[in-house]
This record gives sequence, structure tokens and C-alpha cells, in this order.
Amino acid sequence: MASVAVDLARKIFGSLYGKTVLLVGAGKMSELAARHLIQQGASSILVTNRTQSRAEKIASDFNSLTVHTEAIPFEALYEQADRADIVITSTGAPQMIFGRSHGQHFLHRRRNRPMFFIDIAVPRDVDPRMNEVEGCFVYDIDDLQQVATANLADRSREAAAAENIVSREVDKYQERLQSRDAVPAIKALQQQAEQLRQAELVRSQSKLADLTAQQRDAVEALTRSLTAKLLHPQLTALRESTRKKDSE
Repeated sequence: MASVAVDLARKIFGSLYGKTVLLVGAGKMSELAARHLIQQGASSILVTNRTQSRAEKIASDFNSLTVHTEAIPFEALYEQADRADIVITSTGAPQMIFGRSHGQHFLHRRRNRPMFFIDIAVPRDVDPRMNEVEGCFVYDIDDLQQVATANLADRSREAAAAENIVSREVDKYQERLQSRDAVPAIKALQQQAEQLRQAELVRSQSKLADLTAQQRDAVEALTRSLTAKLLHPQLTALRESTRKKDSE
């Protein structure tokens, strides 16, 4: 769930470098999501909780040389929330904390810079109608589960494609292994043919003495080509016989 939330945030913002995350509540899932966000470049963590000491502890745990942290009083939540690009909320409140009007207020103060809400509270902390506010993106547990299921299906399809590629390459490798036994015979046949070709050229040297350098090159290319074409059926038969022998 945490990694899915981070993937969605990255799609919305393009990059998470320098982004600010607000943790509303101090649940384990929100901590995990925050850690994933930090790994992807988020550099500021704000924490608020009804119990201030708990917020301060979480802020202290996330504090580092590269990550700025700050515990803000719960009663200052609505005044401070617009500082965050990403809000992860997981309180045990019996009623919603953020409504549609809050989203409008936040976007106005942020000059329409987008806000991403990850609502992993049960019951929900964020009113689904906040999605109607342009620039506000709200995902709850059900949304994240659907995305995770879709991602799993995509990975399964990619895995099947990868297995097909591996299978084809294994078949090619086995063919190379099977034809390896024919290599010495093939080399011997090619060497013998080359020796015969060279011997015939030497024997015909007197007849070729008046040829220009360009004509000599043409004769060389012609004899090589004829030799290769004459050898081709024999070489193919050697490879096929080796494959049949291995399969038996």
C-alpha cells in the first residue's frame, strides 16, 4: 500500500524531490508511506497528532541531515496543512477531518499548486468530495487496493512476457550447445576447401598473370563465393545430424 501511494504521488508531481509531507496521526502505515516518500526525495516532514508528545517523537525519528522535520500542534492543523504537498492521514477520529471546503481553502493559499491526500483511516478522514476540487487528489485504502491489484496484473503480464523471452533464449542456447559437436568437423571441412581453392589458384597462376589487380580481386571473391556455396549443403547436413543425435 505504501509503495502504491508513493507511485501515485510520483505520477501526480513528476518528481518528489523537495516535497513536503504532512502526517496527520501517527499510525504505522503512515510512517511506512513517509519513509517511502523520503526515499524518493521528499525532504520535509510535518507531523501532527492529538497527543503532542507522540507527534514530537515521530518528528524526531524522521529527522536527519537531509530531512527537515517539525511537529505542529493539532489545533494548528488547518492553518499549517497547506504547507504540505502530500498529506497522509490515519487518525481514529469518528468523523472526517478534511472536507471539500478545506481543499478549496488549501488550494487558494497554495496558489493552485496540487495537494495529494492519502487517506488510510477507517472511517475516512477525508471527504471524497475533495476530489471535486481541481488540484486535490484523494485516495483511500480501497483506491490504493485497486491500484495495487492493477499493478499486480500488469507485473504478471510482464513476467509472462519475460518468461517467453527467457524460453526462446534457452532454446537458442541449447541449439548452440547441440551444434558444438559439429564444430571440429565443420572447421576441418572449411580448411580443406580453402586449401583446394588456394591450390587451384596457384596452378592457374600463369593463366592469370596478365590480369589487373582489380581483376585478381574479382577472381578471389568469385572463388571464395563458389567455395562457400558448395560447402553450404554439407555444413547444414553436419549441424542437422548433430541436433538429431542429441535429441535421440
